[in-house]
Amino acid sequence: MTKHLTSHAHPAERPPRTYVTGPVTRFARYLTIAAAATVVVIGIVGYSSMPDTIPTHFGVNGEPDQWGPKGTFIALIILAALVSAGMVIASYFPGSVNVPRVIPVEKAQEYYRRVEQLLIAVAAVTVMLYATIVFSTVYDVNMLLPLIGVGAALLATAAVGTVRLVRALR
Repeated sequence: MTKHLTSHAHPAERPPRTYVTGPVTRFARYLTIAAAATVVVIGIVGYSSMPDTIPTHFGVNGEPDQWGPKGTFIALIILAALVSAGMVIASYFPGSVNVPRVIPVEKAQEYYRRVEQLLIAVAAVTVMLYATIVFSTVYDVNMLLPLIGVGAALLATAAVGTVRLVRALR
């Protein structure tokens, strides 16, 4: 049996990131940031034309079933910006992601690359989710089908990314 050098499970004791982010991942990162900023701008611009009471929850049929003050919309915009920014920032530090096992040193860079890609992909789909919610709120449009599609894309992105992470550690 061959012994492999391994990094400790604690992020501070892992090997440093040495790979260079690829152009597709870099482009996806910048596009995600631009899309998140656009969602925030659309929300802020649309806020003044919204009624004082807006839908705050939607039923399975896509129709509003709870209502609240339009100030809650600002919380949604802030949440969208923070979640998106958090994932994009975390993608710069893939070795910091919590992993329940030791990362072999010889596989660390590939694993980090996959973590970075997963974070950017999930951030991008999350921005699409927030865009769908913001658009439906600002323009009072039933977005059930796009919301289902974005939800499915989020699940697929997480599943594919997880499989790629597991494969990177084999």
